[in-house]
Amino acid sequence: MKYGNLHLHTVFSDGVLTPEELCAKAKEMGYGALAITDHHTVRGHARFATAAEAEGLEYLLGIECTGNYGGYNHHIVGYGIDPTEPRMAKYLQENEDWSYMAMKAKVQAMQKAGTLADLTWQQVLDDAPNPCWICNEQIFASLIKRCGYTQADYYTRFIPAFRSANTGIRNTAGARSAEEMISTIRNAGGVASLAHPHGTTHCLPDLARFGLNCVEYDHPDIDEADTADALRYARELGLFVSGGTDHTGRLSNCPTQRGDPPGVQKLCSYAADVTCGVTKEEFDALKDACR
Repeated sequence: MKYGNLHLHTVFSDGVLTPEELCAKAKEMGYGALAITDHHTVRGHARFATAAEAEGLEYLLGIECTGNYGGYNHHIVGYGIDPTEPRMAKYLQENEDWSYMAMKAKVQAMQKAGTLADLTWQQVLDDAPNPCWICNEQIFASLIKRCGYTQADYYTRFIPAFRSANTGIRNTAGARSAEEMISTIRNAGGVASLAHPHGTTHCLPDLARFGLNCVEYDHPDIDEADTADALRYARELGLFVSGGTDHTGRLSNCPTQRGDPPGVQKLCSYAADVTCGVTKEEFDALKDACR
C-alpha cells in the first residue's frame, strides 16, 4: 500500500464517487494522503478539502488538463494551482462552457438517432453536481439511475451510441499545446506533472524545458519500462514524482490486460486498483513544492 494516491476523480468530472465517499473509502483502505485531479475543473475542491480534513487525510488540490506535443495528447496534472489566477480561470470557464454545449449536443444527437433511452438533457443536469465539468460519464450515470442501465452496458450499449453520435462540435476549449498548458499551471502557482506517460517518457526533456516539474511514475496504465524511464528522467532532470490509481469507478477506468481488444474491461471494484501511488517522502516533497 502506498501512502498517497495523487490521481483521483470524482462526480465533478468522470468519477462515480462524491468527494466525501472517495475520502471515506480511501481512509478505510489505509491511505494517508489523496489528491483530487478532476478533468478541467476545480468545482469539487472545497468539498474534497473538507472531507479529507474530516477523515484526517493529508491532501493536495489538483486538476487534470491536456496539451499537445510531439504528436501526443499529453495529460498534465496541476497540483496546488490558484484557480482564480486570470489565465487559469479563463481556461476553466472555457472548458466548462464547452462541455455543457458538447454534451447537450451529444444527448440531442443520440435522441434523434434513437440510440438513447428515454432520458432528457434536463435529467442529466438534475443528476449531476451543479456546476461541474460534464462529460459522457454524467450521461451514463443518469442512464443507470433512471433507465436501468448497468456498468456492463457501458461498452456494449452506451459507448458505441455515444461515439457514433455526430455533433460537428470540435473541442476548441481544450486545444492547447503542452507548452501553453504547462505555462498556465505554473503561472497559477502549481506544480505541473506528466500523467501516465505510457510510451511518452522520451518527451520529458522537452516538456521539462517548457516548465514541467513532475512526472507520474506509478499508474495502472504504465508498464515497468515506463516507470523505469520516468524515474530515470526524474533524477536526471530534477523532477518531482507522483503516482495514483486514476480511479473513477467506471468500467472505462479499470486496468486492462495488455493486448486485450479495445473495450474489453475487467469488472473490478475500487479495491482492485489501489497499489499505485507515492511514498510518504515523495508526497511530502511534492506538498512542499506546492506551498
